[in-house]
Amino acid sequence: MHRARIVLLTLLLAACNGKDKPGGGKAPPALAPAPEAGEAERKAEEAAAAREARRTELLATQTGIAQRVAALEAAYKELAAANEREARDLPDPAMLRPRLSRLIQDVANEKSRLDQMEREYEELKKLAESSITGDLKTLRAERTAIEARYQEAQSGWRVALDEARAARVEESPVKRELDAVRAVKEKWFELTPAARRKTPGAQEGKAINDGLRAWLAEKPIRKEVVDKVLAQEVAPKGKTSANYDFGELDFYLLLELMEDVLDKLNIAVESKRLKGEEEKLRAIEAELDAISERIAKKMTEGGGDLEKYEDLASRLPNQRSKTADLQGALSSMRETFSRIEEARQGHLAAEEKAVAELNAAKKDLAAATAALKALD
Repeated sequence: MHRARIVLLTLLLAACNGKDKPGGGKAPPALAPAPEAGEAERKAEEAAAAREARRTELLATQTGIAQRVAALEAAYKELAAANEREARDLPDPAMLRPRLSRLIQDVANEKSRLDQMEREYEELKKLAESSITGDLKTLRAERTAIEARYQEAQSGWRVALDEARAARVEESPVKRELDAVRAVKEKWFELTPAARRKTPGAQEGKAINDGLRAWLAEKPIRKEVVDKVLAQEVAPKGKTSANYDFGELDFYLLLELMEDVLDKLNIAVESKRLKGEEEKLRAIEAELDAISERIAKKMTEGGGDLEKYEDLASRLPNQRSKTADLQGALSSMRETFSRIEEARQGHLAAEEKAVAELNAAKKDLAAATAALKALD
């Protein structure tokens, strides 16, 4: 369209020039303006090409910014969801605040009580230390020595008790015989399954007797205890390990009787050692009670301030420990609140940054869109 306008203007200019010639003669063809028309046409084409290139560039920019906006929106939604999940996993400050308030009050109360006790203790300390001389110091040193002996005796009693329970006491003759009787009983059960069901035949009886006698011969104590079993008052007269028929079921009853007797004797032997250790403990406990009574009497002689000092000295460690525990719990609770607040502030900062980036990208997109509209 611009090119047609230029050509039309050129023709009109040429016509006007012909009419203005003197004498009314026909003017020669207007050839001079042709180069100007061509230059204008070229410039118009270049301008159109430049606008098209700019439009292409702006479209590409607009597409890229639109993609960045979409990505930032998706990232913001994901960040907000992650922050929400993390916030749900954190303790609820509203539920923790009553506990925090109680801890603050408890710490203040116990710290005040501790400070008061410490002041009283320091006031009484010099007086008390000057009073704790002579007999009182001697009595306390004596009690320390008795307590050391008591701990040693108690350790010995525990060892003896453990050994007795585990049957590890020094093996006595009674214990050896008891173990042998139990071994005989076990071997007899092994050799007599058929005899316990019915009266054994000659061959079965011979196999039982030969087998058991061969086993008894392996260790002298086995034969000795069997002879003692057969020598019991209820046993058949004149029987020994050499001539007794071990296929008889009565043999098991004789073994049971002997085991019961030996077991009672063994318990008595083991208890004797335990009783000795226990008696030693009780004697030392009596000494401790006596020395503690003498110390208490001496303390009373020292007056009320000395007793008060001793009372404070005994209670201060617990009060210090209690106060320290509460202070530790309070510090931990405050750290929890700090962690919750730090997480909350982190969430806000991250979301604010994401929103700022998203808004900036939207602003860039709006600018690119406006630039495109201006070309039309």
